[in-house]
Amino acid sequence: MIGEVHMRPLRNRVSRSVLIAALAGGLILPLAGCGSVKVPDGFPVAQVPLQSTSLRAAERSGDAWNLTVDGHADQIADAVSKLKDAGFAVVGQSRTDAGPTYSLSSTEYSVRVGVSADGKDLEYGVVARAKGDAATPAPDASASPEGAASPEASAAPEESPAGDEG
Repeated sequence: MIGEVHMRPLRNRVSRSVLIAALAGGLILPLAGCGSVKVPDGFPVAQVPLQSTSLRAAERSGDAWNLTVDGHADQIADAVSKLKDAGFAVVGQSRTDAGPTYSLSSTEYSVRVGVSADGKDLEYGVVARAKGDAATPAPDASASPEGAASPEASAAPEESPAGDEG
């Protein structure tokens, strides 16, 4: 009987702890979803594949969207590859201290994808193309995330610098 007297308070303490943890978990879990970022309405999810579905920030302004997704500088090549597989052509490339930024285009959308300033995320800028825009250039087979050719480089033969004739 003495053992039962000591067991009940222990059992009650365990039950109360489990109940408190369950209640706290029930309150905390829904609150965790309150801060999650959703893809903005109208974003062309099927036409513009993202490297990650874990969004850090997203906004829409008319037919333009800016999204920041979870990703690192070493994932930029995969991001560009996904876009190319979806029918986009690399039409330009630049570089910042954080990493490369690519401009890609399809018949429906123009996309800029690059590394955030801190190198911890990938940033997408997506704009719907107007119906009368010029046709998308054919993808350059030699253009790759590591060494995309610029449209100027593929459009005209390389000229020698002025004063370098002879």
